Amino acid sequence: MIKFSIVMPSYLGDYPNSATDKEDKLIRAIESVLQQTYKNWELIIIADGCDKTINLLKKYFKTIDKNKEIALYLVPKQKIWSGVRNFGIQKATGDYIIYLDIDDYYSKDYLFNLSNEITNNDWYFVHDIKLQGNEFKKSYCDIKLGKCGTSNIIHKRKLNIKWAKSDYTEDYRFIQQLKRLSNDYKELTTVGYYVCHIPRKYDI
Repeated sequence: MIKFSIVMPSYLGDYPNSATDKEDKLIRAIESVLQQTYKNWELIIIADGCDKTINLLKKYFKTIDKNKEIALYLVPKQKIWSGVRNFGIQKATGDYIIYLDIDDYYSKDYLFNLSNEITNNDWYFVHDIKLQGNEFKKSYCDIKLGKCGTSNIIHKRKLNIKWAKSDYTEDYRFIQQLKRLSNDYKELTTVGYYVCHIPRKYDI
């Protein structure tokens, strides 16, 4: 039975093009994991120099310290997101690592459907769900064109890959690293990752 390690960096301060209502959206993201029909997962939350994250979660989830499926860490503020993600990868114990941004969420059967599709490839990419007009619809990612983000990638922990220096091309460069490391990858049909914040487009 596949175990997923879900890596979730968290910084609730303001920065250019960040989402609004980040506290509520962080809770929404975590709740979407807790409500999964598939139960073999661990959620690794890394507070990026953000005491507010720690205080909020300990208040909202009274027993978070006792939940063996959730690991909550506070690290010194990182200059780049890649350092936070790499910390999460280092702490992961699952077979496959996936990512969840604090302003997004999973559908309740997302991990279950992934587990039914995943075989033994080194890594996978999936399509996500984005707002198109007034409703959410499937949005196709394309790893060849670089139109693929953090949320679209699932990779074996044993690959020992690390995120490089962050900038606007970090997702593309990470995928190029994966392609150089292994050609054993596959496109999955599962969708269930809701992208809820795209700067200058929408924030829900």
